[in-house]
Amino acid sequence: WLSILDARLGDGKHRVGLGDVQQFAEARGSARRSCQAISWSVDTPPFSFYRYRELFYSAPYILALFNMEGCTMETRNKAADKYYCEYLYTSYQTTMCGKVNEHKKADYDGE
Repeated sequence: WLSILDARLGDGKHRVGLGDVQQFAEARGSARRSCQAISWSVDTPPFSFYRYRELFYSAPYILALFNMEGCTMETRNKAADKYYCEYLYTSYQTTMCGKVNEHKKADYDGE
Protein backbone atom coordinates (compact mmCIF):
# COMPACT_ATOMS: atom_id res chain seq x y z
CA TRP A 1 0.00 0.00 0.00
CA LEU A 2 2.98 2.33 0.39
CA SER A 3 3.59 2.39 -3.35
CA ILE A 4 -0.08 3.26 -3.93
CA LEU A 5 0.13 6.03 -1.33
CA ASP A 6 3.30 7.35 -2.95
CA ALA A 7 1.67 7.42 -6.40
CA ARG A 8 -1.52 9.10 -5.20
CA LEU A 9 0.12 11.79 -3.09
CA GLY A 10 2.80 12.75 -5.61
CA ASP A 11 4.45 15.96 -4.41
CA GLY A 12 2.43 15.82 -1.19
CA LYS A 13 4.00 12.55 0.01
CA HIS A 14 6.24 14.43 2.46
CA ARG A 15 3.09 15.16 4.50
CA VAL A 16 2.72 11.50 5.53
CA GLY A 17 5.13 9.88 7.94
CA LEU A 18 5.40 6.28 9.01
CA GLY A 19 6.51 5.14 12.42
CA ASP A 20 5.98 2.61 15.15
CA VAL A 21 4.02 2.99 18.35
CA GLN A 22 7.14 3.35 20.53
CA GLN A 23 8.05 6.63 18.77
CA PHE A 24 4.89 8.21 20.22
CA ALA A 25 5.45 7.10 23.82
CA GLU A 26 5.23 9.76 26.52
CA ALA A 27 8.43 8.38 28.06
CA ARG A 28 10.41 9.78 25.09
CA GLY A 29 9.84 13.32 26.38
CA SER A 30 10.71 16.01 23.83
CA ALA A 31 11.74 13.37 21.28
CA ARG A 32 8.16 12.07 21.24
CA ARG A 33 6.38 12.22 17.89
CA SER A 34 2.78 13.38 17.66
CA CYS A 35 0.10 11.69 15.61
CA GLN A 36 -2.62 13.56 13.74
CA ALA A 37 -4.39 10.67 12.00
CA ILE A 38 -4.68 6.90 12.24
CA SER A 39 -6.20 4.71 9.55
CA TRP A 40 -7.36 1.11 9.88
CA SER A 41 -8.60 -1.13 7.08
CA VAL A 42 -9.05 -4.77 6.15
CA ASP A 43 -5.37 -5.10 5.23
CA THR A 44 -3.98 -3.73 8.53
CA PRO A 45 -2.86 -6.14 11.24
CA PRO A 46 -5.33 -6.79 14.07
CA PHE A 47 -5.27 -3.98 16.63
CA SER A 48 -6.64 -2.91 19.97
CA PHE A 49 -7.11 0.65 21.17
CA TYR A 50 -5.10 -0.21 24.28
CA ARG A 51 -2.12 -1.27 22.19
CA TYR A 52 -2.16 2.07 20.34
CA ARG A 53 -2.95 4.28 23.35
CA GLU A 54 0.35 6.17 23.03
CA LEU A 55 -0.78 7.39 19.59
CA PHE A 56 -4.02 8.73 21.01
CA TYR A 57 -2.22 10.44 23.90
CA SER A 58 0.39 12.11 21.65
CA ALA A 59 -1.87 14.98 20.51
CA PRO A 60 -5.04 16.66 21.78
CA TYR A 61 -7.09 15.59 18.75
CA ILE A 62 -6.62 12.53 16.56
CA LEU A 63 -8.43 11.75 13.32
CA ALA A 64 -9.28 8.03 13.31
CA LEU A 65 -10.24 6.57 9.93
CA PHE A 66 -11.96 3.22 9.58
CA ASN A 67 -11.79 2.08 5.96
CA MET A 68 -14.52 -0.53 5.51
CA GLU A 69 -13.65 -1.14 1.83
CA GLY A 70 -13.90 -4.89 1.33
CA CYS A 71 -16.22 -5.33 4.32
CA THR A 72 -19.47 -3.81 3.11
CA MET A 73 -22.11 -5.69 1.13
CA GLU A 74 -21.18 -3.65 -1.95
CA THR A 75 -17.41 -4.16 -1.67
CA ARG A 76 -17.12 -7.61 -0.06
CA ASN A 77 -14.49 -9.84 -1.66
CA LYS A 78 -12.87 -13.20 -0.96
CA ALA A 79 -9.72 -11.62 0.46
CA ALA A 80 -11.62 -9.93 3.31
CA ASP A 81 -11.75 -11.90 6.56
CA LYS A 82 -15.35 -11.66 7.76
CA TYR A 83 -14.30 -11.92 11.42
CA TYR A 84 -11.80 -9.10 11.04
CA CYS A 85 -14.42 -7.02 9.21
CA GLU A 86 -16.77 -7.52 12.14
CA TYR A 87 -14.01 -6.55 14.58
CA LEU A 88 -13.22 -3.43 12.54
CA TYR A 89 -16.89 -2.44 12.47
CA THR A 90 -17.36 -3.14 16.18
CA SER A 91 -14.30 -1.01 16.95
CA TYR A 92 -15.77 1.81 14.86
CA GLN A 93 -19.04 1.53 16.77
CA THR A 94 -17.20 2.24 20.03
CA THR A 95 -16.23 5.71 18.76
CA MET A 96 -18.44 8.78 19.02
CA CYS A 97 -19.13 8.73 15.27
CA GLY A 98 -20.07 5.07 15.45
CA LYS A 99 -22.83 5.93 17.91
CA VAL A 100 -24.63 8.28 15.49
CA ASN A 101 -27.74 6.72 13.97
CA GLU A 102 -29.51 7.40 10.68
CA HIS A 103 -31.29 10.37 12.32
CA LYS A 104 -27.87 11.94 13.08
CA LYS A 105 -28.41 11.48 16.82
CA ALA A 106 -26.53 9.44 19.39
CA ASP A 107 -27.89 8.05 22.63
CA TYR A 108 -25.66 8.78 25.59
CA ASP A 109 -26.40 6.85 28.77
CA GLY A 110 -30.05 6.49 27.78
CA GLU A 111 -30.53 10.19 27.01
